[in-house]
Amino acid sequence: DLLWNDADGDTVLFTTNEDGSFLAFDPGDTGLLTQIADPAAAFTTADLQISVAEGALFNLRLVAEARYANGDRSKGVHNPFLSTALLAASINAVQTTYFAAPIRLSPEGQAIVDRVNAKVLAGRAPSPISSR
Repeated sequence: DLLWNDADGDTVLFTTNEDGSFLAFDPGDTGLLTQIADPAAAFTTADLQISVAEGALFNLRLVAEARYANGDRSKGVHNPFLSTALLAASINAVQTTYFAAPIRLSPEGQAIVDRVNAKVLAGRAPSPISSR
């Protein structure tokens, strides 16, 4: 929900014009993706590039429940840490790319992101190949 809270459960974040360009966010939906200042630039198919916003939306639909009609409904159960880390990285990337200052997350959401970031950084510490 930090990236996208689909308030009406219709799995639609935004509507498009006939040419596929961004028209408007789905009324009532909230989250970081709905607060991007220039959503038409962030969600465009005309440039044949995947923006940070489009990548975050893809990651969200991959893992989150009820955000994509063809989702696998696994809720990331096969690899919960990787799923959580993927979403935390998406949140970090959206904040870094689209906001001058980080958007204040809910205390629960910020705690999750902080915990995942700490684990990811701890996992990057050099470790010996052998203890012999």
